Amino acid sequence: MFKHLGRVGYTKIAADLMAMVDADVLGTEAIPGLEMHTRPDLTIIKFGSYEVDIFRVAELMAERDGVPGLTQRPRVMHAMMSMLHAPACESYLLDLSDAVAAVLSDGGKTTEIIAQYWEFPRCITGRLWPGALSQSYEHDNRTCPRNRSRRGN
Repeated sequence: MFKHLGRVGYTKIAADLMAMVDADVLGTEAIPGLEMHTRPDLTIIKFGSYEVDIFRVAELMAERDGVPGLTQRPRVMHAMMSMLHAPACESYLLDLSDAVAAVLSDGGKTTEIIAQYWEFPRCITGRLWPGALSQSYEHDNRTCPRNRSRRGN
């Protein structure tokens, strides 16, 4: 990448990306009912709420063709930002604000959705196998295959 962009070009893209993430964080914090779970050091942001069911917000975002990332514990939405997100940041924040307002006004309606994680099959060396996705599992000690060896199964 350095040969193509050069150090100056790469540094500019990295600075633009971090400025976009900072603007997205400020926009998210400005939405009543939302708060950042952590201050991002890089480009992964996580936010949730003590006032609204954040998974209900995600459900409404999905109805607007959004692709909300979710984590079960803690119950937050997350996004792994890239410059591909830059053109849509403003409209995403408007949709997010509208979804939070709708959840706040609908009398506490909640959702039954849960965060799902996909396990990739691994080859003998332990590297990710480029094959198809396997079955999905809720990430907890009862069902996640990663935890089976620790449980003696």
